[in-house]
Amino acid sequence: MRLSSLAYYGIEAAKNPSVLIPSQPLFLISHMRSYSSVLVNILCSNKEIYGGTEMLQSFKTYGDLVKLQIKAYQLQNRKARIVIDKILNDQYQIHLGFLKAYRPLMIFTVRDPVDSIASILSMYSKYTSMSFSNAEVCEYYIQRQMTLRRLLEWSREVGLHSISFRAEMIVDSPDLVLASLSDFLHLEEELTPTYKLHPMVGVEGKGDPSPTIQEGRIVKKPKDKISVPLDDEVIRTLHQSMNETLASMRANSEYLE
Repeated sequence: MRLSSLAYYGIEAAKNPSVLIPSQPLFLISHMRSYSSVLVNILCSNKEIYGGTEMLQSFKTYGDLVKLQIKAYQLQNRKARIVIDKILNDQYQIHLGFLKAYRPLMIFTVRDPVDSIASILSMYSKYTSMSFSNAEVCEYYIQRQMTLRRLLEWSREVGLHSISFRAEMIVDSPDLVLASLSDFLHLEEELTPTYKLHPMVGVEGKGDPSPTIQEGRIVKKPKDKISVPLDDEVIRTLHQSMNETLASMRANSEYLE
């Protein structure tokens, strides 16, 4: 952390010393276009949870947890028992030492690779100035699966409580997912399929830019289509990667199905 950044967060902590007291960290670990934005909006609508859609930071030390709590407080103007971050990119890492020291709760999800890749390509072409090739997005998906599997194994080795499920269940079986997460997090009030819009909704790079998230409720919309079809061998490789992650979920976490 640069000196200017240290000074900024030091000033913010002085304004509100409660952010120096650790909340229970909660991480949603997944990949892009996995219905993670709607899930975080639902979670952050509960009075016991505060945080952001993507805080874009790594976690190694106590200072990183404080940094998360300051950002979360600034976004929602409140502190709560649980502080959440959503991590979808390998640029942001959770270190093994952090898992051992702060024992976060962890939610893992994975979506079908072809549907995920179609949705990623569609999102970037419709809502951003960036563009990626099929190959680049396929590589992202496979690398992300490797990270999920490593974190799943670490969570079991450290003895953390984690829960995992197919991302499609968020829209296909919301009652089961939300009831299970409410129990997992020991919430006083159960999670509901409606939510308040998080301040980061629509912010490029941090929140879902699509109109569906603006509905304030879980919506199942038609799947996106890939304009340039994937090679059959690529699809087999992608599904193999997903299946390896699903096997790791079953072996290393509480798995919903």
